Amino acid sequence: MTAADNYFVQWTRRYPTEFWNDSAEPAEIRRAATWGAVGVTSNPVLMPRAARISALRWDVEIAAYKRQGITDPEEVAWHVVRGIALEDAAIMAPVYYRTQGHTGRLCVQVNPNNHANAEAMIAQARTISRWAPNLLIKLPVTAAGLVAMEALTAEGVSTVGTLSYGVPQVIGVAEAFRRGLAQAQQRGVDTSRVRNYAVIMTGRLDDHLRDVNREQGLGIAEELINRAGVAVTQKALRIFRERAYKSVILLASFRPYHDLGDFLGGDYVVSVPPELQERIIAQGTPLRADVDKPLPQDLLEELQTRLADFRRAYDEDGMTPTEFASFGPVVKTLRQFIGGYRDLVSYVQERLAAL
Repeated sequence: MTAADNYFVQWTRRYPTEFWNDSAEPAEIRRAATWGAVGVTSNPVLMPRAARISALRWDVEIAAYKRQGITDPEEVAWHVVRGIALEDAAIMAPVYYRTQGHTGRLCVQVNPNNHANAEAMIAQARTISRWAPNLLIKLPVTAAGLVAMEALTAEGVSTVGTLSYGVPQVIGVAEAFRRGLAQAQQRGVDTSRVRNYAVIMTGRLDDHLRDVNREQGLGIAEELINRAGVAVTQKALRIFRERAYKSVILLASFRPYHDLGDFLGGDYVVSVPPELQERIIAQGTPLRADVDKPLPQDLLEELQTRLADFRRAYDEDGMTPTEFASFGPVVKTLRQFIGGYRDLVSYVQERLAAL
């Protein structure tokens, strides 16, 4: 992948949409940065992957913690997360300082086991935010997560809402951020570099609707399901523009069938995993920006009529914050995130035993 003028280089030259790298592995971030990436998303599944790729390094550091008497696997696991985060944040630091904090950020997620405990998330977020100036604290877009987001914003901590799939959730993030900013300004907190991002996990919404379609035998065409995330994205972006929210939409969780042209064009973020970056370049995918190209009305009507969970994600009032945690894709992804966190702790435990 040495093309000097590949898809991503052209993208970052032509469009205001920010390109971010969706992985925590430093080598992948460095490569994406040469193509114009100005941020990094990570999650509890990506952290153990990054640790295993750099296993020799982490064997040395885990052995050092063991010699110091630090042998609790969870404690050491967070030392590993911190080490990965510091390396990744350093790669993005030049962008952060060049843009005066506008971008150049890295996401670090709080312990997913604390998804329903606002106070625990706030406490851990305060610690993580002190690791480096260009970190974003990832919080689940649940009722508890929104409480934590508002409180942290009021303290001047930058955040990003994850486990988020639809219009009601990103509106919840934008409103929590707005309330937090107002509180921060009342307290005299400097908010010049406080940022907030509202994620739409496009492919994971499609995955969930595909599961529902199969389980309920609805017989909805695959091509229709594959447009659900695009439909939600278009509506959310339209609402954010109309209301001039200060939160920024961050699109992620793409699938091989997605054409990024459906998501490019405006002032927001698209985070792309390395394997999809490679596929796009290898296939010679043409660059286009069709995010404002309207979807057929009959497509939207069929999705709304036949899939209740699409309506929940698409309608502004489709869910209340107390319902977010029980929304199907939230439940599924949270299970994966908790599994990824356990995987990291297990990896550390194995290395502590072996070293």
